[in-house]
Amino acid sequence: NTYTGGTTISGGKLQVGAGGSGGAIGTGNVTNNAILAFSKTGTNDFANLISGTGVVQVANSGPNEIVLSGNNTYSGGTEISGGRLTIGAGGTSGTAGTGNITNSGALQVNRSDTYTLSNAISGTGLFRQNGTGTTILTANNTYEGTTTVNDGTLQMGNGGTSGTIGIGTNNLTISSSGKFVVNRSDTISMANVINGSGGFEQAGTGTTILAANSGSFNGGILVSAGTLNVGGGVSGGALGSGAITNNATLIFERTSGSNMTNDFSGTGTLVFRGSSKVNLYHDSTSYAGTVLVETNARLQFGASTNSYASGSIGGTITNNGELTVYRNNTFSLTNVISGTGNLIKDGTGETILTTANNYTGNTTVTDGQLTLASGGRLAFLIGANGVNNSIGGTGILQLDGQFAFDLSGASTTAGNTWNIVNVATLTESYGGTFAVTSTLGAFTENANVWSLDNGGNTWSYTEATGVLTVVPVPEPHVNLLLSLSAAALGVAVWKRRKSSISRTIVAGCANKHTITALLFTGLLTALVVNTRAEGGKVLAEFKPAEGAKTTAISWYNNNETLGELKIRDIAQTFRASADGQITQLVFPMEQISTAGRPQGGVEDFAFTVTFYDHVGTVPATTFISKGNRAQPGKAEMSVDGSSFIINLDDPIPVLAGQIYTFSLGWQGAAPGNRISFQQSLGTEETFRWHRANRGSWTRSPNSLEFTALEK
Repeated sequence: NTYTGGTTISGGKLQVGAGGSGGAIGTGNVTNNAILAFSKTGTNDFANLISGTGVVQVANSGPNEIVLSGNNTYSGGTEISGGRLTIGAGGTSGTAGTGNITNSGALQVNRSDTYTLSNAISGTGLFRQNGTGTTILTANNTYEGTTTVNDGTLQMGNGGTSGTIGIGTNNLTISSSGKFVVNRSDTISMANVINGSGGFEQAGTGTTILAANSGSFNGGILVSAGTLNVGGGVSGGALGSGAITNNATLIFERTSGSNMTNDFSGTGTLVFRGSSKVNLYHDSTSYAGTVLVETNARLQFGASTNSYASGSIGGTITNNGELTVYRNNTFSLTNVISGTGNLIKDGTGETILTTANNYTGNTTVTDGQLTLASGGRLAFLIGANGVNNSIGGTGILQLDGQFAFDLSGASTTAGNTWNIVNVATLTESYGGTFAVTSTLGAFTENANVWSLDNGGNTWSYTEATGVLTVVPVPEPHVNLLLSLSAAALGVAVWKRRKSSISRTIVAGCANKHTITALLFTGLLTALVVNTRAEGGKVLAEFKPAEGAKTTAISWYNNNETLGELKIRDIAQTFRASADGQITQLVFPMEQISTAGRPQGGVEDFAFTVTFYDHVGTVPATTFISKGNRAQPGKAEMSVDGSSFIINLDDPIPVLAGQIYTFSLGWQGAAPGNRISFQQSLGTEETFRWHRANRGSWTRSPNSLEFTALEK
């Protein structure tokens, strides 16, 4: 038919065609207030404008197609029971009215411009985007067929909270010349399996969750706004090998692990969430955004599928979970890493940390070598005694960079220790550019021990043991006399010198009279602490801890005090810088008076020296000397004119880096016994100190920790 006057359908059904190629209603407009039906073969362009309240039906069979190229306004809805209904003929016109579309065949859009399809689509049929333009679906569609983007762009949503493609897991196929865009402001989960090699874009401000396993999708992914969540906490959510450009937020949240062969670029935030490990295959060094590994999440650089020869990503990393570098080659980790998570070095290669990292989790070298390069930094958060992050493992550790200790929350109880480097299992070495700093200031180095005096405490880090310690700084009136052999390195709490020292250094001031000494073999020739005189009596005195008591020892003859020595129970803590032995202890002795005569005989006088090894054990060794007669295997006491000297028959072994404390005590004989020490004062007279059953002999169990430090 060729009439031009238009067609009005006021009741019943007007059907164009009878299943063949013929049938037409002229060129005029159609006013449809009932049913307009099509049943034709081939491709038929229906350009007439359709209005009214009626329904349009397509009942073709097979691939036969009806093309609506007019901007139709009918509101009765569209029903596709077979064949294809195409909106548009490749131009900028063509609509399907305003009513709902029930699609049990194929609904296609073929326009070259941007077209908003607001009709709600239902049914079992499929949907195809065929035109070069952009089709925007704004209705919450429920059709059950597949969705294919053959050309142009299919957009789901227009910035609001509506707009979907088909429901269920039916495939979304994006051809190489096509693109699929999500532009919604709320959270939506897509269960559709995505295939093809076209583009996928997250463009809305909301969150899109890809819940299906789309491992065969190899197209590119662009996150330009909002959040794209791959997985959403389920086992699916995989993507193929396409390149990913992330300029907003991209989250990987799966319950099963995966090897990601995607290349990453962009400036957005990349988040790894969930307990399943994600392995990166490629080196995406151009990525300039941030990487967040959340608590319990695991990210690995390197994958078995390429023999761990590559796998990394650029940008800064906040690691609150687990970051593993598994590489069998030399790899520079240039990311700045922060967070509370752990770093694991695995693989046979060398991983080099080149930046100033701030993460406070543990570092484990499982295999290969981890190198902290010059300019690199590892941070350590120091808390209560023994509470800190550390470096462990069984691999090789090369330290050329900086350790940074956060001491703001550290306990300052004397003798507290923190194991920083597990030297028992690692093969560690320190380079010439290694340094130690802290929130309290920089440490200074001497003979591989780093120390800092601050706030009345001395902090020390010893390379040989990998241990950080804190001890109190001595009071100003305590000084040191150090006599170091050329081979001695001193103890870790001292400010050490680079060159060997063969002369005696005296650090004293007026009214310093007596000395207390420790003699070492292989460690220290002598450590001597000057003490002060009070009230005309010489005191071997350390400033006591609060509550400490005095042990007083007095000698009498004919009710006259011939000599008196007061000494407080003391304990001294030190750290050995090398293996060696303690062979001798020296305590002061000074003549007070020569009046009177000795009360004859030498009876029992005993003292104890107890050593603690600070590894959680009870006192390690107690040495007891009686009179001037040595107990076998214990110690022998003698007098050299100014000191009590204890020569140990069994030297006390000390190990490099270990912390030791010695505690000095005194034991008196039973009442009635006498004690006498003979001291030659010249060629004509002999002076003896002794004890009868009168006078004072008391002992307090209290002790004080005193740490020898250079003032």
